[in-house]
Amino acid sequence: MSTPEIDKGDWRLQTTSHLAENWDNPWTGVTVPIGTRITVVSVIQLTKKKQLTVPIPNATASMLNASARAFKSAKILRESSQIDKSLKKELSFSSEAEAIDYIERMMEAIVLAYSAIEAFAK
Repeated sequence: MSTPEIDKGDWRLQTTSHLAENWDNPWTGVTVPIGTRITVVSVIQLTKKKQLTVPIPNATASMLNASARAFKSAKILRESSQIDKSLKKELSFSSEAEAIDYIERMMEAIVLAYSAIEAFAK
């Protein structure tokens, strides 16, 4: 008999756990079964009649993920410009906007990576 896979949720979540036993929810009267994943969330009042529930992210994981995404975006821009494949000695991006986008993505990647380390160290 195989062990069922545990739902760990998104790796960027701050806190998750699983119920160790069945729990009778006093507000709804529903029994929540053992093994159900629970997650810390925040409820945001958007308007008088509308609320948004969002899971609390882990700052280190979120910044590391954003850093990796920015680096990947910069890499794609650099590859599409074919700077590394060219044999020319003087190169440039195909447009000013593309060059600035590349620099911005690299700045984002570096700053967010260092911020992730700082968040982890605190």
